[in-house]
Amino acid sequence: MNRYRKIFSVVVIFIVTKGLLAAPAAPHLMTFEQPDGSIFQGYLKGDEYFSWIETENKEVIVKNKFSGFYEFGMLGKDSEGLTELRPSGVRVVERGIGLRRLPISFGPVHRSDLGKIWKRMKQKRIEERRLLLPKK
Repeated sequence: MNRYRKIFSVVVIFIVTKGLLAAPAAPHLMTFEQPDGSIFQGYLKGDEYFSWIETENKEVIVKNKFSGFYEFGMLGKDSEGLTELRPSGVRVVERGIGLRRLPISFGPVHRSDLGKIWKRMKQKRIEERRLLLPKK
């Protein structure tokens, strides 16, 4: 009887911890619609910890939480001085707009920068989940 209890416990732990893993974003080209009805296409990147949209030209796009419009992304600092991805204020109007048409005040966002932000966000979520676990 004790053996079955151990096997059951291992199976339950496996099922519960499997659900804690992040799921990757859809890998296919998607169409996104702006609040004004204009559309553009891009790839959803990232996972449940951190995500963004990337155009076919590898330009990073994020949604502005206040206006609801999708805008080209730029790097900035948060209140703790850590790098974050934020909207630039330059809306994505239609498919095919390149960085050559964007203001020079902000440069391209590199994948290495996004990787650093993703790792930090993932670690933050893991720490938050650890706080929810009962103390031994």
